Amino acid sequence: MVMARSTIIPPSSNPDALRYYLVQYGGRCMARSTMQPGLWRFALRDAGYLAFLPMPKFCRPPLARAVVLSDPVADPAAVPELLRAFLELWPRAVFLDIGRPVVEALRPLGFKAYPIGVESELNLQGFSLSGGARAKLRQWRNACRRAGVSVREEPFEQVDANDILPLRRDWLARKGGREMNFLTRPLPWRDEPDVRWFWARLDGRLLGMAGFDPMYRDGRVAGYYHNFDQTVRDAISGVSAYLALQAMEIFRQEGRERLSLGLSPLSGLNREYDLSRLQFWLMRQIYNYGGSFYPFKGNDRHKRQFAPSRTPMYAASNLTSFSTAILGASACGVI
Repeated sequence: MVMARSTIIPPSSNPDALRYYLVQYGGRCMARSTMQPGLWRFALRDAGYLAFLPMPKFCRPPLARAVVLSDPVADPAAVPELLRAFLELWPRAVFLDIGRPVVEALRPLGFKAYPIGVESELNLQGFSLSGGARAKLRQWRNACRRAGVSVREEPFEQVDANDILPLRRDWLARKGGREMNFLTRPLPWRDEPDVRWFWARLDGRLLGMAGFDPMYRDGRVAGYYHNFDQTVRDAISGVSAYLALQAMEIFRQEGRERLSLGLSPLSGLNREYDLSRLQFWLMRQIYNYGGSFYPFKGNDRHKRQFAPSRTPMYAASNLTSFSTAILGASACGVI
């Protein structure tokens, strides 16, 4: 495929032409998710690309509006040019789950920015279970060992679907009965380049599975994102963490550097950039009391057991208000 200087790649097209950029510049945990089905991509030759969804009813210039997934997968030096070229075609946009460098590139273009949570990450080469901060992890590991839980790495397509389906039904029943997409990419049901799968069993029964998306640097896998984490309701306490620990040890031995646990929405917020006092208060109330909508506290608490480093993440928008940006994202089904 010969790419024009700038190209819009619709969901019906194969995104494999962009894999070079993914492997060179896909260092963020969400980079692999930009290749998920259903997304549009905007690519700038010799720079990189970004993934987005058009907002309903606003799909054509000059009214075009879009929701962009995470940071551009691009040469950092070319990100400002990529953003400007994209906004010439899609002049109103919401960017979700972006880092501070992308925020700083968007603000001169008329965007306001808002903190949305923190991303948790581990240094695999320096990781240790010693000390009080990770005592709970040791308890879970020991309980799984005593019970005889086994963990094996196997390609997805080599695991019997009749084992996976009961786990999936059980897990989805506790998640509202539907699979999310965009910020959480759907289960692929097939093997993909550099994606790793680990499976926990007890007496032959599948208790849980963990999938790890690659995070690249300069053409090689530098680390992984713990993107898929699913267990049955009656699994032994700690199976999810045990799966992650077993995978981490293999990654460490391979010389991988980082493991991302992903975004903890609304956790660790500070009032910065354009977040008003009222917005900050509302977001804290949602975090504290919105558990029926999303397990904000439980998600955050589980990741804290790993004692990770935590990096603030942001949303940015040039729509008329923060509430308009959130409503627009909701209309796309991404929040």
